Amino acid sequence: MIDDPYWGFGDTAMRSLIYQSWTFTKNFSLQVDFLNLTQFTLHFDQIDTVSNITLNECFLGNTSSMFIAYTFIVQRTCLRIDNVLRVEFMSPVTYALNQAISYNKTVQPTCPSSAQHGECHVQFIRKEPCSFSWDWGPAFAPIGITGNVYLEGINSSVPPLQLDSVNVISQSSATKVWQVDVRLSGGDNTTMYKFGFQLKNTAWSFSATVKFNQKITITLSVPNEHVQLWWPNGYGDQPLYELIVSNNNQPIDSRFIGFRTVELVQSNYSDGINGTSFYFQINSRPIFVKGSNWIPSDSFQERVTNEKLEQLLTSAKLANMNMLRIWGGGIYERDYFYETADRLGIMLWHDFMFACSLYPVDDVFLLNVRNEILYQVERLQSHPSIVLWAGNNENEMVLAYYTSIIPPEEREPLKNDYRKLYIYTIMAAVAEVDPNGSRPFVPSSPSNGIESIKENYTAQNPQDPLFGDVHYYNYYMDTWNPDNYPIARFMSETGVESMPSIETWQQVSNSTKDWNFTSVLVQNREHHGNGQQEMINTMGLMYWQLNDIWQAPTWSSIEYGLKWKMAHYYARHMYSPVYLVMKLTPYLPSVNDPTARLWLYHVNEFVNSTFNDVICTVKSLDRFDSRMITVYTVVANSPGVELVDVWIYALLMEQSGCSTSNQCLMLCSLYHLGEQLSEQQTIFFARPKDYQLYNPNLRTVSVRQRSSTEIDFTINADKPALFVWLDLSNDVSGYFSRNGFHMFESEIIVTFKSWTSLTNIDSANFDLRITSLYDVTKR
Repeated sequence: MIDDPYWGFGDTAMRSLIYQSWTFTKNFSLQVDFLNLTQFTLHFDQIDTVSNITLNECFLGNTSSMFIAYTFIVQRTCLRIDNVLRVEFMSPVTYALNQAISYNKTVQPTCPSSAQHGECHVQFIRKEPCSFSWDWGPAFAPIGITGNVYLEGINSSVPPLQLDSVNVISQSSATKVWQVDVRLSGGDNTTMYKFGFQLKNTAWSFSATVKFNQKITITLSVPNEHVQLWWPNGYGDQPLYELIVSNNNQPIDSRFIGFRTVELVQSNYSDGINGTSFYFQINSRPIFVKGSNWIPSDSFQERVTNEKLEQLLTSAKLANMNMLRIWGGGIYERDYFYETADRLGIMLWHDFMFACSLYPVDDVFLLNVRNEILYQVERLQSHPSIVLWAGNNENEMVLAYYTSIIPPEEREPLKNDYRKLYIYTIMAAVAEVDPNGSRPFVPSSPSNGIESIKENYTAQNPQDPLFGDVHYYNYYMDTWNPDNYPIARFMSETGVESMPSIETWQQVSNSTKDWNFTSVLVQNREHHGNGQQEMINTMGLMYWQLNDIWQAPTWSSIEYGLKWKMAHYYARHMYSPVYLVMKLTPYLPSVNDPTARLWLYHVNEFVNSTFNDVICTVKSLDRFDSRMITVYTVVANSPGVELVDVWIYALLMEQSGCSTSNQCLMLCSLYHLGEQLSEQQTIFFARPKDYQLYNPNLRTVSVRQRSSTEIDFTINADKPALFVWLDLSNDVSGYFSRNGFHMFESEIIVTFKSWTSLTNIDSANFDLRITSLYDVTKR
């Protein structure tokens, strides 16, 4: 009925649709046998958002949250052979406005910035916050039935037994036994139930005969020898076990679970360092978190396939990530997302869906929130990948801002409202469903962690780098200079904007004028105020952000169409378990600076006592051969950072014959038994734009199909090339073995790995485009 809403200016051209109310109807027929059953319920797994539901002439109830599954009792008298189900949706924008008007005070912020082309009062509706717009996304505010809907009938007056949740609580260090809590509901208080529990593909089983009414928690004890530990990506395997629950040998349901312990360590330092630690321990092992932030992968979740989720999460794993933060302005993802994270070893820092705002705290709203938290925690807590709940995204920071600009007498009531929502409602609801604390909870991100408790959860500065986690953005600094970044205990957000590729723009416009940096379309989709000016000054560690919701200038490292940006290839290198780091101090010194030093570090995450070879070469861009070569042997005895060498910069430049900083650079590569461990580390002695560049004449000389999903490209060059970028058309989806690299060889082979099988591959029909810094620099 309408064009693709992402095409052109659809986000604003179709805006009138979300100001209207809509009625969905479904005609369906029932068999007589079904009508003869005794108990009926209508289920909505997800419904977005505010609606009244009628079956034939019977009003069943209403909905007010897209984050809750709804079940309505249906009387037999409401059913016919031929039936009509009506779902009458109210405009979410109108609903939010009406709620804001009827509330007893103004809740800030009332509206997004004008650059976002968004809608107001999103905090008054329990709906995906970013659906009213964000600084990287559109305001479609969709409505609809986004989950399964079904009518269930049973031939009993007793509610059917239901497996609500399975939660691996902890492992006793003394007995080596795991505690697993199983929550069931249904049944009645007159029947004895004989429950059976079987951990599939193990020798463990258990049975319990109990009487209960409506809800019960049964605690299981699983000896350690029956299971293997679940580990984050890079630290071990991710074994999952299916726990099958039955009654009188009749299966009820099952859950896949993993066995691991989680601890968020926040403790004082013993050596006089200010602040407290903030790090995760999995199975008693400290984990260095390497990851990114996850946002909804489309404004319309019906368009998101499981294959797309799989490819995005696999892309995170391929980049050596071990954690994603599910950001609090989006949604609770579908089951497949969490199942995939479990399989891939991607830990999840999971915000609840509250972001960048103050919120109402009337009784109706708080009850709605409580039901949401109870439902979602119960639904998701079986997943070993979820290692932390966070109450919100940046709302303690928002509170700190507003309390700093209002009269003193108004500050404490505002803080009380904050605590009423996040401490007395959300944190309390989490504890109700998970009384044994299977994973930690923090009220906000960022926050000062346990230090915020001293200020009753409302810190004056929730961004103290000595405590908790930090969100850091500075678009006007020189992002090449590492000294400009704060040294925080945990960086859960930081990033810079970038443009998507031409191929991604082609998905929403066929006019080449629209692809220009300053075009009306780009400006319309640039929802971050001053974004274009800030990007000019940036060249850029959970970083912001992994994925895109649409085609636009954003902070993502993977485009909407799944193409990896250069940032994602560099993240893969940056997150390698063993790699090299170089630092020049002071930043960009002159070649004669007697104080300048070049530092080389070896970073190792594992205890493996291996011998690694480090080869460092000083290069220039006019020739392939090296000006100087240095070789080291490094013994990786323990995890951590080891200093390999320190060069006197002036002496290094003199020995290399480099008369100016922009004449030379250094490459260091890491090898083990002759095999390169990670992408070479490069340090520029001047800004890349200040180097004299020579035409590398990059070209593809051969294309060879290695397998059904892999193609080898042989690339030649006449001169060294910086930031070599390989690109294929949108007809092929996948990633390269390396990209955005510096080429100091006359010939290399790069492999493209497709997500799907490829056929008819040769250089004539496979268009590989190669560019480098030379092609985009004025000469």
